[in-house]
Amino acid sequence: MALASITAAAFLSFGAPAGAAVTETVDGTTCTSDYRNTAGWTDCRGGDGTWRLWVECDYQGDYTSSWKTGSGQKAFECWNKATGAGVDWQ
Repeated sequence: MALASITAAAFLSFGAPAGAAVTETVDGTTCTSDYRNTAGWTDCRGGDGTWRLWVECDYQGDYTSSWKTGSGQKAFECWNKATGAGVDWQ
């Protein structure tokens, strides 16, 4: 498993969404999550919400990131195929 370090440019390089992106807001933090091919990601902006990324992967264990509060981006690359992505809130 490889955790993708992510910058704004890298975040956008995953390309068009696999489907409709999911946007959620908790405690003023708005996170937009999506997945495509082998990657799942989220982009969170503002507020005091505490969140973590989860990515469902085919033929391997699913991924859950560490907790983060407020703005940030996280991504994960599955070695075969990503089948879903989103955020958990604390």
